[in-house]
Amino acid sequence: MRLVSGGPDSARPQAGVAVAYFSAVGSTKLAAELLSELLLREAGPEAAPTLVDIEGDGARAAVERSRFVVLCYPTYYLKPAPPMADFVAELGPFDPARPCYLITTCELYSENGARRLAKLALARGLIPVGRRALRATGSDVTAVAPAALTPWLFRFGPRFESGLRAAAREIAAALRDAEPAAGRPRAALPLPRWYTPLTQLLQFVALNHFDAVKYRLRVDASRCTACGLCVARCPAGAFSEAAGAPRFEPARCLLCCRCIHACPERAIALFEGLKDNRRIDAALLARLEADARRRLGLPSRAAPAAGN
Repeated sequence: MRLVSGGPDSARPQAGVAVAYFSAVGSTKLAAELLSELLLREAGPEAAPTLVDIEGDGARAAVERSRFVVLCYPTYYLKPAPPMADFVAELGPFDPARPCYLITTCELYSENGARRLAKLALARGLIPVGRRALRATGSDVTAVAPAALTPWLFRFGPRFESGLRAAAREIAAALRDAEPAAGRPRAALPLPRWYTPLTQLLQFVALNHFDAVKYRLRVDASRCTACGLCVARCPAGAFSEAAGAPRFEPARCLLCCRCIHACPERAIALFEGLKDNRRIDAALLARLEADARRRLGLPSRAAPAAGN
């Protein structure tokens, strides 16, 4: 098994903070971007936050070079998103161990998803020192329910911005505590939630079988323009090019619903009656970002801060 401490550079990480994210429809990516800017404001240049898309080339190397890791990911059916869990499982193991912080976006509850990922990270030499759950847009429920019945899933939760601020402060404090003189950081594994018995029952009765809905996904050939977005952006490779419309392999699908929300022609849907349902698209995310930046006191993308 390859150890990251195989040489002097890996034994003493050179980079600052790696903010590594997996995002289905964009809200988790936005949270990671905003957090990076808040962290720079809170901790200063020494934090040197670097955004890392775990689906991109060099993501693993970028994380392994950092001295502090922030993992941002959505919660899927009370569990961490499989791409993030797989990514963490392939890291390290780190020696010496280094601290990490977990941020999950969720529709309602994260349940024990953070605890699951924290234990996996700890096994790879990443020591969880804190975590936050942020209410954000919901990619899956919005694909199986009429938008009129789930309006709260098309916006951020009321504590989204305050949660990001708190996370930035906690990470800045953890960075100070993670100085070499401070010694090995103490792990802070999330405790099991009080409602765990109820959610485990929900998991057994409904959520363990919910992903069967992916077998209902259809591509409307009359709408499809063969733009290739679904093929290029599916994190599981469930789509492939074919004549007329892309071929879909449901057994590979993670049910992240990225394809449904990203399709510009609304050619992909889980139910015929919802093919024109509202999407979490670029326009919606732009509005959410503008509102979040205003509340956080961050510059808009169109008007960068002086000197940047």
